[in-house]
Amino acid sequence: MKNILDYFSLLLLFAFLSCDNSKQEKSPNDRRVYVCESAMSYKYHLNPECPGLKQCAHDISETWESSAKKEGRMFCGRETDYSAYE
Repeated sequence: MKNILDYFSLLLLFAFLSCDNSKQEKSPNDRRVYVCESAMSYKYHLNPECPGLKQCAHDISETWESSAKKEGRMFCGRETDYSAYE
């Protein structure tokens, strides 16, 4: 019985490790963006100095644009010139 539990534990460990999203390759067009970690925040920003992001009273984290979009976040309307931040 102990061997079965050991085997099952290893199987769960490998299944958990294979679900790691950080090992997925990012798109060549994907770029780093900044998000406020507030539960009410729904925008992402290209510039950590964006006026919209300066209102954040929580932690600010860096992530990929594709991840921010998957979370349902939208591009900040205050940053109208993409080229200024590339």
